[in-house]
Amino acid sequence: MLGRRTHLVVCVLASLAATLSTHAYGKKVRIRWKPLPGATHYELEFRRGDTITANRETAENVTDLRVVLAPGRYRYRLRGYDRADRPGEWSRDLPLTVTPTKPKTALPADGTKWTLRTGSDEARMTWTDGEKPDRWRLEMSRDGVAETHFIASTEEPEWTIPVPEGGKIRWRVRGEVGGPVTALPLGASDRTKGGDSGDWKPGAWSGFSEFALVVTPEYLRARGRLKAPSIRGPASEIVLPPGGAVELAWEPVTAAQGYEVRVDAEGKPEGTWTVVDGNRLEVQLAPGDKVKWHVRATAGRGNERATGPESSATIATETVVRWPTETRFGISALGESYSLGTETGAAGLPRIKGTSSGTAAGVALSHECWTWGRYGWYANGEYMYRVPGSVAQAMAISVGASARFVLGGSLSPWSIRGALGIRYQDQPVLEPNDPALPFLTDTRAQRVGFLGPEAIVTLERRLSAEWAVGLSVGTMLPVAAVVQTGTQGIEGASPGGNLLAKVRLDWRWSPTWDFRLEGFYQSQSVGTRLAAPFQGAATSSDLTRLGASLGIGLRWE
Repeated sequence: MLGRRTHLVVCVLASLAATLSTHAYGKKVRIRWKPLPGATHYELEFRRGDTITANRETAENVTDLRVVLAPGRYRYRLRGYDRADRPGEWSRDLPLTVTPTKPKTALPADGTKWTLRTGSDEARMTWTDGEKPDRWRLEMSRDGVAETHFIASTEEPEWTIPVPEGGKIRWRVRGEVGGPVTALPLGASDRTKGGDSGDWKPGAWSGFSEFALVVTPEYLRARGRLKAPSIRGPASEIVLPPGGAVELAWEPVTAAQGYEVRVDAEGKPEGTWTVVDGNRLEVQLAPGDKVKWHVRATAGRGNERATGPESSATIATETVVRWPTETRFGISALGESYSLGTETGAAGLPRIKGTSSGTAAGVALSHECWTWGRYGWYANGEYMYRVPGSVAQAMAISVGASARFVLGGSLSPWSIRGALGIRYQDQPVLEPNDPALPFLTDTRAQRVGFLGPEAIVTLERRLSAEWAVGLSVGTMLPVAAVVQTGTQGIEGASPGGNLLAKVRLDWRWSPTWDFRLEGFYQSQSVGTRLAAPFQGAATSSDLTRLGASLGIGLRWE
C-alpha cells in the first residue's frame, strides 16, 4: 500500500519537513511531522557531510522524535514504512544546525589581578564547554585594543596569550559550527533550498570577564625576551660633523621599556649609563677620540627593573670635521630685477643718458670640489634671458680656488671660506648712436664682455646636520673689455667696479641631496673710451641686479 503511494509520501513528507525548525540550541533536537496515511512507523537519518551520524526509527504511530546531537551542521531526511514493513522513498534532505550552548569563563576569575613572574607562568584563559563545537571564537581587548582568536574544537577549551603584555584585559568566548560543508548529491534546486552556504553559525556568547595582567621584569628575563640590541651605527672610523655631535643608533628590542647607553673613552675611567627612551642618543666627541659605546634594553621600574645583555661598538674619530670633505654639484633657477644706466660725455660732447630696467630669468650651474682637505676649487656658469629689446641675454663664467677654515676650534659650527678666481662676464651697455651730433639723444644697446679677478669671502654656520646658512661679500675688477657688437669709435675699456652681496640657506634633506635658496644684490660698472677723433671721450655704464635663486645639489664624499 505504501509502495503504491510513493510519490504522495515523498511530497507529503517534504512539505511537512520543510516546516520544521532549521536551528536547534543545545544537544536535544525534537522533530515533528503529521501522520502519513498508510504509514505505521518512520525512519530518520542525520548526516554531517557524507557521514551518517544518527539513524532513528520510531515506534508505531509516533510522529515526532527526540534525538541527542552534538553541535554542528546536519542534513536529515525521513521515510515511512507500511504494515508489511516496506519502506517508502526518502524525502529530500533538509538542513539542520545544532548551535553550541553558552560557555562560561573559568580562569582567570573576573576582576582579579594576574602577575607573571617566572618563565613557567602562562597567561592562560579557560572556559567550561560541556560539548565540542567545530571551533571557538575568543574576543579580547587589551587596554582598548581589540583582538580575535580562533581555537580548534580538537583542542582543550583554553587559550594562552603567546606574547604577554601588561594591561587591562576584557574577554568573552562562544562556540561556532559550520564552515565548508561537503554537499550531498542533490539537484540544483534542492541545494538552493537546503541553504548549503558553508557559513559559520554561532552559539551564544559567554559573559564578559575582566582581569589585570602584570608582566614583571623577572618574567621577561626568564623568558629571554630582552635581547641584545642590534647596533645601527656608527662604528669604526668616522669624520666628525661641525659641532662634534654624533648620533648613536640601534634596533628596537621586543618588550623593552627603555634603554641605557654608556660611552667609555680610551685612557679614561669608565663612563656612566645614560637612560634613553628611544633607540638613539646624540653624544659629543672631539677630533682624534677613540671610544667604545655600549647599549642594553631595560624593563620595569625601581626594584622590579630588569636589564638585558649589552651590545658594543668602537668609534675612532678623524682629526678633521665634515666641513671640507664634501664635493657638490648644483643647478639653480635664477630670477632678477635689474636697472641699467649709461652716461656719455667729455671731449666737447654733450652728456647723453640712457636707462633701461626690467626682469630676467635664467639658470646657473655650480661645482665645488674639496680635493686637498680644506682647500679646493670651484667653477660656476650663469645664463640670463632678459626681455628682448635694448637689453638682451647675458652670461657669466668663473673659476677659482677656495679655502675653508673652522672658527673657534676644530669642532665649531662656524667657518669662513675665501675664494679667489677669474671671471668673465658679458654685460649690456647703452651707447649714443652718433656722439658727434649733439642734438641726437637716441641710444642703442651695446654688449661688452669684460674679464678680471674676483674675490669672495663667505661666513658660514652649520645650524644642524640638515641646515646651514651663509653670508657672502665679493668684488670683481674688470681689467680688460671687448665690445662684442660695437660701432666705430669704441676702442677699449677702463676699469669700473663690481660689488656682490649674497645670503644663502642650505637644507640637506638626504645624505646626498640638498636644496639651496639664495638672495643676491650686485652692482656692476664698466667704462669704454671713444676712438679718434674723440680721444678722451668716455662712456660709463652701471648695472644693478637684485634677485634670488633656488637650486638642488648633489653631494658626495
